[in-house]
Amino acid sequence: MTLAAMLAACDRAPLSGGNVLLITVDTLRADRVGAYGSHVHTPGMDRLATEGVLFSQAFSVAPTTLAAHASMFTGRYPRDVGVVRNGFALGEAQETVAEIFQREGRRTAAFISSYAVDPRWGLAQGFEEYDAQYGVHEALDQDWRPASQTIDAALNWLRDHDGEESFVWVHLFEPHFPYEPPPPFDTLYALDPDVAIDGSMETILSVWSGERVLTDAEAQRITALYEGEIAWLDVEISRLLDHLAGDGRLENTWVVLASDHGESLGEHDYWFDHGKHLYDTDLRVPLLIRPPDGLEGAPRGKTIETTVRTMDLAPTLLDLGGVTFDAQVPAASLLPCLLGRGSCLDRPLWAEATKPHRVEATRGWPNAPKAHAVRADGWKLIRTPYLARVELYDVVADPAEETSLSNSPGAQVERDRLESQMGEWRTRPTAAPERPDSEQLRRLRALGYID
Repeated sequence: MTLAAMLAACDRAPLSGGNVLLITVDTLRADRVGAYGSHVHTPGMDRLATEGVLFSQAFSVAPTTLAAHASMFTGRYPRDVGVVRNGFALGEAQETVAEIFQREGRRTAAFISSYAVDPRWGLAQGFEEYDAQYGVHEALDQDWRPASQTIDAALNWLRDHDGEESFVWVHLFEPHFPYEPPPPFDTLYALDPDVAIDGSMETILSVWSGERVLTDAEAQRITALYEGEIAWLDVEISRLLDHLAGDGRLENTWVVLASDHGESLGEHDYWFDHGKHLYDTDLRVPLLIRPPDGLEGAPRGKTIETTVRTMDLAPTLLDLGGVTFDAQVPAASLLPCLLGRGSCLDRPLWAEATKPHRVEATRGWPNAPKAHAVRADGWKLIRTPYLARVELYDVVADPAEETSLSNSPGAQVERDRLESQMGEWRTRPTAAPERPDSEQLRRLRALGYID
């Protein structure tokens, strides 16, 4: 069913305004946000949950930045648009949310914080303004800027376009590695602040390579730095929301916050990284949607436990802005679910990881193997070919994915069912990607994205 037909069927209530603000936070785990039960202090993001809707079971379809964002903006799986990982550009033949908003006469602007979503990679399609000013961390040879500068740029644009209907995307790089929050955030969650280890790229790379084996105290210290970056970032998100409230913009603006993927913090012996595996540590993300203040009867403080995908943001964003999206895509709008109208069913999740495997490559394994996962009806199957490994988890009883049931006779029916679904999905062809040149690879490598 097309989105237009679905909306007609659910009898959508009229919206009070057409502004849509999307905030994407790089590398943010859901379980490190206060509203999701975390000890990390995140009043800004928690405000969105209190004043809107929290999706407790939201998952990314890819554990890498560009693939996840390409999916968010097209409503299609990464393999369907040829962007299965960082460094593969989204082709002009793919229609994005921004292009549709622009065609409908909306002002469109993006303010991004890292080279991973640089205009070079195709996400600028449809944005009349695509602010990608880097250079702050040239000493590290890394192309990214802190959230404070990105948000300043976004606020300046919003002031200049007050009263105009808009779709604005704000991309924030923290808490992506390196984990280097300023005081007091650098010691906020440390059990022992005096442990002699930092969260620099040099340290992270030494852990990845196996040169450094962490003690429990060192692992906790680096995790505390990651959590400190989240609390530091949340201060900037609060500042953005306060400005929007002060300008009266929240009266007619939908605010959507999501992450592209999570981060492994030692689970499954995978340290301070993402992109290689498909456990929920890398795939489960926060998703918060705050309705405009002027929308009567809008849900406030509501939690939705339905399984949804970040890919579903594409039709959802357009739906929130009142724009008809008539394309056939596998994604589905979350607005009927959010408003408590129409169907609100769990959506099956297919995910794919294609990040190069640094350490494994040195042991003679393939340099860029793929892992595949399918999640449906409370079960999850993961296939990791380069390890000849198949895992099956009852994610309701075992949300930490600690005990694989792949060889359990009692779970054979579930394995067979998910194997069938995965087989159908894996045989779908991958769209031809546009590959990066040597300079683009160098810049991605500096950010830890490319081996």
